Amino acid sequence: MSYEITVNKYECYAMAFIEIFQLSEFSKSVRVCRLQGIGWIVDAAMLALESVNEAWPDGLENPEHVIERLMTLCLLSKDEAETIMNLGTVQERFSYAWSLLDDKEKRTAVSFDWRGWDNYWPGFQDYSGILSSVMGVDVY
Repeated sequence: MSYEITVNKYECYAMAFIEIFQLSEFSKSVRVCRLQGIGWIVDAAMLALESVNEAWPDGLENPEHVIERLMTLCLLSKDEAETIMNLGTVQERFSYAWSLLDDKEKRTAVSFDWRGWDNYWPGFQDYSGILSSVMGVDVY
């Protein structure tokens, strides 16, 4: 198991608790592409928040854990991890995560046909296809 979400219901509200143990055991993309690893952790945190119908960070009992896992598993600084989680939309988070990648990581990210891989960034399969052509990267 890669993560566990627990929903705690109190008299007047509910809170989620998330424990991320490691990058996904089942999603190969998070192990070969840092962008997808970041997306997977963000997606897991958002799933926890959706389970209690709350926004970041109010619906989590342990938001600092998500920050720490982004730092250790995806090599983000604390400021980068906090920034990505505090952005309001998936598009803003994607744009910020993309800006954190170096050229080699960007080339890796666009070298996969995301229609056949787990993709944690909605629409990235189209964006990636266009970028791979522009960058002259072979797609696997």
